[in-house]
Amino acid sequence: FITVSPRNSDKNYLTSDKMIHCYIENDQLYYIGDNKPSVDSPIQLKVYNECQEIHYMIHGHAFIKNADFTKEYYLCGDLREADEIIRHIKNNPTFGCLNLKNHGFIIYSDTISNMEKLISKLDFYYNNLD
Repeated sequence: FITVSPRNSDKNYLTSDKMIHCYIENDQLYYIGDNKPSVDSPIQLKVYNECQEIHYMIHGHAFIKNADFTKEYYLCGDLREADEIIRHIKNNPTFGCLNLKNHGFIIYSDTISNMEKLISKLDFYYNNLD
């Protein structure tokens, strides 16, 4: 299982009880409850399945200063974006971050401690300067 935000939700008012648990079985996305998960959920599940060392991931719709960008822009939910993310993680397997062209960022880590250290050093911006 992974926990994701509900589709089309206002993140300013998101609480833990509103989060959605989802998983993939036989290439089909399943979720618990009545609300649909974020359209990016299949991407995140594919990354977790292919990068077993990653246990924590944050996806947001800002950008990280001085972080690499994916080469291509893909619509939200397009699994080709996962392939670019996975290639990046394979080169930086413990923890790191990556901007998604015209889409936002991914921060990932093997431990919560590494995630906290990484986040504390990052600067974010909201205009895609790439």
